[in-house]
Amino acid sequence: MTLAQSVDRGDGGGVAGDHDGLRAPDSRGAAAAAAVLGADTVVPAHYDGWAHFSEGLPEIELAFHEAGLSALVRVAAHGTWVQLTR
Repeated sequence: MTLAQSVDRGDGGGVAGDHDGLRAPDSRGAAAAAAVLGADTVVPAHYDGWAHFSEGLPEIELAFHEAGLSALVRVAAHGTWVQLTR
């Protein structure tokens, strides 16, 4: 399976939660979306601090590493800015 195919496999893979029809990608789904969209930078957000989050920063970093996209990930502490450059 390619990264693009894992964005929506139709079996719920790559999706962390489905609440009232709204779906949030899991780490693998986020990496796949970044690849499909040709993202220059990915800044993870909303991955900690609430009990219902099932994946944290280590899972995000691993998914992007496995996809060969580690260089895209820019992590910032809560409340800080990330300088984006092209």
